[in-house]
Amino acid sequence: MYQRAFATVSDERYFPGLWALLNSIYAYYGCDYRVFVVGHQLPGSAVADLRRHPLGHSLTLIDDQELAYKSVGAWEAKQCVPSYLCGRADTVCMLDADLVLLTRLDDVFAWAEQGLIVSSRDGQQDRDFDAHYRVYNEALVGTRFPYFNSGFLCLSLLRHWDLAALWEFTSRFADYSRSRGQPYGFVGHGDQGILNAIAALLGKRAVLKLLPQHMWCNSAGWTRDETVDLVGVDGSRLEVYHRRSSDRQRLLHSTGPKWWSSEGRAFFASSGDVLKCFEHFASLHPRSHEETANQSSITLVQ
Repeated sequence: MYQRAFATVSDERYFPGLWALLNSIYAYYGCDYRVFVVGHQLPGSAVADLRRHPLGHSLTLIDDQELAYKSVGAWEAKQCVPSYLCGRADTVCMLDADLVLLTRLDDVFAWAEQGLIVSSRDGQQDRDFDAHYRVYNEALVGTRFPYFNSGFLCLSLLRHWDLAALWEFTSRFADYSRSRGQPYGFVGHGDQGILNAIAALLGKRAVLKLLPQHMWCNSAGWTRDETVDLVGVDGSRLEVYHRRSSDRQRLLHSTGPKWWSSEGRAFFASSGDVLKCFEHFASLHPRSHEETANQSSITLVQ
């Protein structure tokens, strides 16, 4: 069993983001940690690229049809990953495929090994569970809970197997599914809303360690003012700071339009150095069918 591991889920749409994420993991960790990639209907060309990635034998590719519940979408697959990894890894850091690392996460893994569930706040307000959440348990109705992000989530599966098991179970009956989750219809905004409801039901509030969202997962979205500045390049690693707070940026999340789309590239062009950071990691180890000449190089703004 691996002591520490990363895990992510991707379909064909998110593959450009997945590639940048894997390159960022390799930049800060090399092949030291196991990286599990769960693919949802990935084409053969994407699978071939993954097999040639510099992570090499430290990367494990899993088809989501190998999971206990044969998922019909990436959200459902994501809900099944922690349960699948029980017995395969102790502490797992799950990262969405539209994120990249900007630092090592050794402190995050250490907190999780102490029994904490590490994530970032998603919004500044606690979540109120209304009568719609009665399907989970009557006791959940009326509960307030700090809403956290499932795109960045690190936990010990030895300590929190119950959360992993219920997150997988509810994926079969989520109200976001085409069947509306009959006969239960577990409510919540996607996999994240369901995760929060389960964590609240299990009384996990005391073990939540929620980090500032602007440094870890900017769910508010990047803008001309809410942005980051790239101030240093050390080989394949970057030194990036949040402009408003002057804090060291730890993760970068492509909130809003995805950075690899034409819409996203136009949007992020006016959002400081956000796009520049993503492009840096995307270009570190080009995919076999991409032209390296088309990749932009980094120029620091003084």
